[in-house]
Amino acid sequence: MLIVVFILLAVVILAGAVYAIKAFGASGSSASGQPAEGTASGAFSLRPEVTDFHVKGDTASMVFNVPLGDSAAGQHLVDLLTAAGVEHVRDLVADGLPLDGITRISVSALRKGSPEQIATVELAEAGILPGPAETRVLQTVEHDPIAVLATVVADESVASTPASKGTLESVSSFLELTGPCEARLRAVGVDTSTMTHSDLCHGLMRIGGYVINDAVPQPDLVSAPDAEVLSVTRGGQRIQLVILSHAEGEYPEVDDRVLAELAVVAAKPSVDRVMLVTDKFSPYSMYEREKRSDALVFVTRERLQAFVDSFGLG
Repeated sequence: MLIVVFILLAVVILAGAVYAIKAFGASGSSASGQPAEGTASGAFSLRPEVTDFHVKGDTASMVFNVPLGDSAAGQHLVDLLTAAGVEHVRDLVADGLPLDGITRISVSALRKGSPEQIATVELAEAGILPGPAETRVLQTVEHDPIAVLATVVADESVASTPASKGTLESVSSFLELTGPCEARLRAVGVDTSTMTHSDLCHGLMRIGGYVINDAVPQPDLVSAPDAEVLSVTRGGQRIQLVILSHAEGEYPEVDDRVLAELAVVAAKPSVDRVMLVTDKFSPYSMYEREKRSDALVFVTRERLQAFVDSFGLG
């Protein structure tokens, strides 16, 4: 009799371990933070990372690895995480998680590293999930923002000076983000109230459906050895993305040697487009170099707002 009891206990413990593993593994985000499933429209499923999932009593609770700001979560973020929460439970049910007796789903995000509940979904009937959530709130943008931006920045009139050259405030200070844009950036782990220039670039790539190919090493730039050089793809297009962040004490204008080196890279058949994104100001030579090659896209400080706006998250 004791042997039977021990066997039953072992089965229960093993089942719990399996569900815990699935709860962490079925969040829809890869370890590298890339967009998840592709869709027929060309967009990708934007599924925030789940750091904790458990069922207690009649409530299924989860915590998303999504940073909250100092104020209450905006409605766009609440809607996005609510939809993601329902879909996460749906994924687990498809993997065999029983929903008997579950009447609500609790959704939390992180405030200063600690979970904070931001939404609760009440089920109309115990164990029965609502229909599939509004999928658009969980999708990356369908169009190609870089292609849109390339058209916009070709017009020199977009260039402006948001700050004097002696005062380079952070991108989190001078960029204006719409509610949907901020929600999606937070959903991929970017705290928009404290983000760096690099954080912004990585976040925009992810919500734009671009895949950063970490397995494809890129050579450092001779003219800017501290710049991030990444191989990025979307819809078969090969893009070399260069993120050049201003460091305190540096001259606040991009050195023309950087643009010259990128022009050489753009002429190679291994890439379709070379894109520089920097929070430094542009030299006048930038316009002449852009006119010579359609494969070059320069996003300098004057164009960062246009870069964000090109994602069309209004």
